[in-house]
Amino acid sequence: MSLQLIPVKNLLNLHQKGRMEISMPPPQIYVEKTLAIIKPDIIDKEEEIQDIILRSGFTIVQSESNLWHR
Repeated sequence: MSLQLIPVKNLLNLHQKGRMEISMPPPQIYVEKTLAIIKPDIIDKEEEIQDIILRSGFTIVQSESNLWHR
């Protein structure tokens, strides 16, 4: 078995000429999930906090409000 090293920039040219077939795995999508809990003493700033989250590039996919009593 022989191994031929080909510069990456030449792979596209070889593929277009039909001399080499490149098989690559399909791209994988990774999703991160983050839970944000707002402390009760700043609950009146909920909209401001959500705005900061959105401006930072995050997406809010679910929002829930719970009020716990002792």
